Amino acid sequence: MKNNSSALEAWLASNALSVLVWTTFGAVLSAIGFVAPYVIRFWGGSLSGNGDDWGGFGSYLGGTVGPLLTFITVIALLATLAVQRKESRENATERQERDDASAIEQKKRDRAAAVQAFENTFFAWLRAYRDLLVEIEILKSYSNGREAFRGRRALMLEWEQNLQSEIIVGQLLSVEQWWKNGGAEWAPYVLPAELLNTSRSMRSNDWLRSLPPTAKPVANSLVMKRWDDLYNDQEYNLDNLFRVLFRLLKWVDSQDPEILTSAQKWHYISIARSQLSWIELVYLFFNGLSERGIRFKVLCERYALFDNLTFKDAALENLRWHSSGKGATYAESAFYSSIARAALGLPVDSDEIQVKAMEHL
Repeated sequence: MKNNSSALEAWLASNALSVLVWTTFGAVLSAIGFVAPYVIRFWGGSLSGNGDDWGGFGSYLGGTVGPLLTFITVIALLATLAVQRKESRENATERQERDDASAIEQKKRDRAAAVQAFENTFFAWLRAYRDLLVEIEILKSYSNGREAFRGRRALMLEWEQNLQSEIIVGQLLSVEQWWKNGGAEWAPYVLPAELLNTSRSMRSNDWLRSLPPTAKPVANSLVMKRWDDLYNDQEYNLDNLFRVLFRLLKWVDSQDPEILTSAQKWHYISIARSQLSWIELVYLFFNGLSERGIRFKVLCERYALFDNLTFKDAALENLRWHSSGKGATYAESAFYSSIARAALGLPVDSDEIQVKAMEHL
């Protein structure tokens, strides 16, 4: 019943003018039909001059044409109400559409403002990291005085003097004697004598690469010990540097998807990664393999932080493939962007990622 009423209302609203015209036309014809017989029958086709005739005629019209006019009035009222209700619904729909469009535009403006605020913070944070790197200073004493090494040069110096293959091989050749002299802490780093003897006829890098799989974890554990010693010695320089970079990458990674899509997160972390030099990546590589860098290691693997890291040094290369015995090596996603992007559900092609990131900026 309700559906029939709604259908009738909709029909009246759509055809109100036609209904009124045809109803009025029908009413006029009906009125003529009622009036003509009366005039012909009682007045002989001419107008009467008798007041009583006109009184009777009025009564006649009241009884015949009056209900007809009432019917026309009701039809006109229904048609008017139907039109008004239709217009009211259309106005409400238009208001809702305007409100929805306004809400969408406001959401776009809010998101654009949030992205702009994010970018301002991101690049300021990245500059803070660069400033910390520049402030690193290491003084080295020589026979003719002292020299200050700053920034990347300082990191490179420490790596060359503590972690380079030549240093590691020298340590491996010495630990047995240190152990025999009472240094029990060196026992885990002792290699068989036959392996050590082969080092004398080979370059350090080649010898480390040639170690059998069972010996590489021993060599790697010594490398990580050297790293721990270096970090403890330079913690005042490295701790804040690592923490600022970790917090930056973690902050980007944890952004609400309504603000940054996965493609945009990759885009911004790629910007940060592109500014890291080889020696910075080396330090981050060692840090992720230590206990203190476990959380950083997760981000390195998620965003292929070492995609640009080359392993020209064997001590570093061995850690790439073989555990030091204290923790797992990095997943392949840490070194290959295509693997990391696939794990995040992103296009393998970096150009496609760039397009997706730009679409939402």
